[in-house]
Amino acid sequence: MRIWPFCEVFYGRPPVANLCLKLQDEYQLHVGLIIWLCWHCAHQRFVSRDLFQVASLKAKATYEPFILPLRSIRKQLKHEVSTDAQGAYQHVLSAEILMEKVLLTSLESELNDHAQSIQCAETYGLQDYFLANRVDDSAQHAQFLYASALSCVAD
Repeated sequence: MRIWPFCEVFYGRPPVANLCLKLQDEYQLHVGLIIWLCWHCAHQRFVSRDLFQVASLKAKATYEPFILPLRSIRKQLKHEVSTDAQGAYQHVLSAEILMEKVLLTSLESELNDHAQSIQCAETYGLQDYFLANRVDDSAQHAQFLYASALSCVAD
């Protein structure tokens, strides 16, 4: 399964989306990187620490100039009650999702061949990402997200 269809199924599950948003808002984690790591796990591939660093730099290059400003505008519009503001909110949300899609498909096309099989000795995964960012309950969150990812490809 390609990454964007996987993303739509995976992130389309309310408990997954809620946890991803919590990790984004409370710990400033990149949802795209979470999804990318889960997508590899679902396909029994894992990434090395070095490959994750490359992906992280690519994510930062997309998040900082594009996604974060869109998110800021969207959050401001969310509290406006006018019809025009709500229409603008939907357009900004669509642009934010499009940039997430651009990032994920870029990670897939540029870095997929560098992912390693499950037998790789040194892997970097969700729990590593969460621990590096001091996420509470990192093991439980990683386990839940990986189980959800695996069920996406099993369906």
